[in-house]
Amino acid sequence: MSFRIAFFETPIYQSANLITADNHIFGLNKKGITIVCSDFETAENKEFLSKILLAVNSDLLHDAAICDVSISNTPHWAELLRKTNCSKAIFFGVSPEEMGLHIKIPQYALIKWQHCVYLLAGSLNEIREDKIKKSQLWRELQLMFAK
Repeated sequence: MSFRIAFFETPIYQSANLITADNHIFGLNKKGITIVCSDFETAENKEFLSKILLAVNSDLLHDAAICDVSISNTPHWAELLRKTNCSKAIFFGVSPEEMGLHIKIPQYALIKWQHCVYLLAGSLNEIREDKIKKSQLWRELQLMFAK
């Protein structure tokens, strides 16, 4: 029997310090879209995110559940998933590892895992100010929301 030494060097993400998802979720989530943001606090970013969802025929407050980690600590993904029952998850400026999610998600590339499609993107501030990141996000959102 042989062991892969690299396994023992893989970081283990502690989730005990992550909070529960209660009181950190906004929106009615009628379409099962969970959005986790690191910079949702400004009016500009709220409007920008609203426009992003409108572009894919969704409403920010009715069709999505938004978890704003800028106002509190990051909740554990398993807890957030139980609260939101999502089929689509978009992370803006938050890494999956920060939420205790142990899958590799490259930025601006869709990953399907356990009945959910994941998209990892830069922060809303970064995307709002960068045309290349906007186009990368738009390309992946079109694929994510294709009927």
